[in-house]
Parts: sequence; structure tokens; C-alpha cells
Amino acid sequence: MRRVLLIPVLLALLLVVALPMDVQAAQGSELEQFQAAVTEYEKHFTAGDVDALMTLFAEEVKAIPPGEEMLIGRPAIEAHLTSFLGAYTLDRQFEVLEYAVNENTAYRLGEWTNILTPVDGGGIPQVEVGHCMFGYEKVDGEWMVVLQLWNYEDLPNVAPAMTHDGMPA
Repeated sequence: MRRVLLIPVLLALLLVVALPMDVQAAQGSELEQFQAAVTEYEKHFTAGDVDALMTLFAEEVKAIPPGEEMLIGRPAIEAHLTSFLGAYTLDRQFEVLEYAVNENTAYRLGEWTNILTPVDGGGIPQVEVGHCMFGYEKVDGEWMVVLQLWNYEDLPNVAPAMTHDGMPA
């Protein structure tokens, strides 16, 4: 009789111990997928690849650029990115400060420094420093950007970017 009770008890114990590991593995997998989506966004943004970037946005994405009206939907985001990334070559440093994943939603906070060089060759490169927050949702199994907020730090004493020989870049 003891042996008959022992087997179900052992099986139940194994299930209890195994369940958290499966949950942790699933959470780890979601986190890895989210981190890959963040990395992919930065790769395409830095490369100026608007077409690849657009595959990472949900249809009804919203963006709130500082000092501008809210952009709603992929076409508005695409027009904004095409204008910005078409006007400058971008030298970018980006760091994720914080992120969290909760089932089908996630966010990431980051800070960045951009050196923007006009593609037409005119003008002096500009330095931008700022912070951003992106909201993500799982859409058809993929992490998609649904919200973008960003700001710029006021840098009145920052000199223009310079080349190795001391000339403006």
C-alpha cells in the first residue's frame, strides 16, 4: 500500500518542481525574443534602413516627437523616418537602461547620442543626446513597436563633431 501511494506522490512532486522550470524557460524565451527585437530595431535605425524598420511597427503605432504633433500609424512613422534618415548619415551610440516583459507587452528605456551629418555635404554635423521609451506588444507572435516617446537633452556647450585632424566632421 505504501508503494502505491508513493508513486503518485513522487509524480506530483516532480510536476510541481518541473512546472516552474517550464514557466522560467518560457519567460526566458520571451525575454530573448524581446531583446532580439530591440537589437534589430537599433541595427536598422543606425543603418538608415526605413523599409526594414517598418516591419517592426504595429499598424496603429503612435510616436510622440518632442515639440511636434503625435504621429499615428505606419504611414506617418514611415514619412517621418524617411525624412529624417534621408537627410542625415547617422553615427549612433545607444544603451538600453531598463526593460521589462510582461506576457504580451513590454517596454524599453534607452539613452542615445547621435552625430548627424547632412547627406548633401552641406552644414556642420550635429550632436544629439536624448532618452527614449518604446512600448511593444506581441502581434501574431512577433514583438512590434506600438509607442515611441523621446526627448533631447539641451546641449548648449557641445561643440560640433570633429574629425581626427580637428576639422568639423
